[in-house]
Amino acid sequence: MMTSSRARLSLGWAVALMILALAPGDAGERERKTQVGGEGSVDDVDPAFFDHAAFVSIDFQPPMWRDEPLPKGFAEIGITRADVDEARRYLVEVALPNARRVADTSRALGMPLIFVHWGYQFEDGMDLDPATYNAFMDNYGADTSTWPHHISEPDSKPADELGVRPGEYVIAKTAQDAFASSNIAHVLENLQVENIVFVGGDTGACLGNSARSAIAAGYRVLCVEDATFDASQARRQEMLPEIGCDHMMSTEDFERLVERRLGSRSQE
Repeated sequence: MMTSSRARLSLGWAVALMILALAPGDAGERERKTQVGGEGSVDDVDPAFFDHAAFVSIDFQPPMWRDEPLPKGFAEIGITRADVDEARRYLVEVALPNARRVADTSRALGMPLIFVHWGYQFEDGMDLDPATYNAFMDNYGADTSTWPHHISEPDSKPADELGVRPGEYVIAKTAQDAFASSNIAHVLENLQVENIVFVGGDTGACLGNSARSAIAAGYRVLCVEDATFDASQARRQEMLPEIGCDHMMSTEDFERLVERRLGSRSQE
């Protein structure tokens, strides 16, 4: 059995992801269709986008957050204590409540909801992707009982605040990219999804990499920008445009867009 020491280190996912975050790379020739917020971000989206869409949450999982020492390696990449503290505040006070609003709005549309979280199966961590495995080894040492996010631990689930319901889909992953380390692609295909509404984090790691993989697979992607997070607040804002989403908007604008779709359905 795993020891309870894992729970004391449950912030480790942010540590590893921030240190290991891959460069965002080339977003290709995809045009970013909208800007964050504002009237245009609603008017430029066809409400029919939601007819074959799924809500996907990436890595909103407990705890959200506890104070811990600044992870080693942060200073070397220019992340300060003040930046981390602001990221934590934003996550708890803004991003997570907004993610719940987006989830509930998606439920009102009858969209399928998918909640992705860290959760590896083997006690020695051998099913983690090598980059994450090596980062955990560097940060926590060889005693894998101190590593976060084994599937048996209480932090390996979606955050309670999201209100996951029976019939919604909860998927564990073992790398930053959900498409490379989980069965989310199978779920989306079986649901006949064509478009994805993303919330979550980190924008510079798991959310960003998962969204880019979705785009590469041919999905059209909408990201609700104020329902995203990162271990660095400055990085959250810098990485959002690099994802290459088709649409980027605020929670308020997302709700307005859904209201339009619900209204148009009532007239069909």
